[in-house]
Amino acid sequence: MTIQQTKTLLGLGFILLSGAALAEPANFSWVATVSGGAAFVTQPAQNQTLTLTQDNKTVTNYYTPQSSQNLTGMAGVFIGVEKNFSMVAWQIGFGYYYLLPFDVKGTASYPLNNVVAQSHYQYKVQSQQLLVESKLLLPLAKRWYPYVMVGVGPALNRSSDYSETPFNGDNSGNYVFGDQQTIAFSYSVGAGLDVALTDAWRLGIGYRFSDLGAVGLGKPTNQTADVTLNQNHLYAQSVLLQLSYVF
Repeated sequence: MTIQQTKTLLGLGFILLSGAALAEPANFSWVATVSGGAAFVTQPAQNQTLTLTQDNKTVTNYYTPQSSQNLTGMAGVFIGVEKNFSMVAWQIGFGYYYLLPFDVKGTASYPLNNVVAQSHYQYKVQSQQLLVESKLLLPLAKRWYPYVMVGVGPALNRSSDYSETPFNGDNSGNYVFGDQQTIAFSYSVGAGLDVALTDAWRLGIGYRFSDLGAVGLGKPTNQTADVTLNQNHLYAQSVLLQLSYVF
């Protein structure tokens, strides 16, 4: 199943469960959730060809990422309210999620002394999300709570600590990119299962797909051209364990 098909199915499930929420409401409760788990970041970088200009000299450099996927971790907190209906429970509130820093690695190719030289490059990427989240749960036997969720809000994406290590020890052709923070529109969709341990405590597991928006480095030092290594969309797929307290 593709990412687009997954998002479509989750969206349809969210709409269907929303229709069930038209029944007579009961009451409100506060809910707090902490979560954490593994995150697979897909396409953290892309193949790029950059035309760089310095000291009236123009060169073309090629940047090839080493991997299309990085494994890291994600942790988050949610605080909101839960309202019980005759068929479903609905939560709405604010969530904060921290994607642990991970390394982007690859190979830079550039002209040097009339030949093509190469270097290993590396930099760090880290992301934080602040979301307005909505979650619909389907209580079964007062114990099982399958759910779907959606959240939208800004992401703060930071790229930093760019470095290159030349294959042959000559770094005269290298360009060092600067650090940069980007605020981007982001969203998350997901589904999972919560299990009631007591009337107040629930333990759950869920899948979450996040589009964290644009991310990129600053332009190189002493560089006149406004070009850099960047990515329009940073995607993360995470599997999170969560503990919720309803009060």
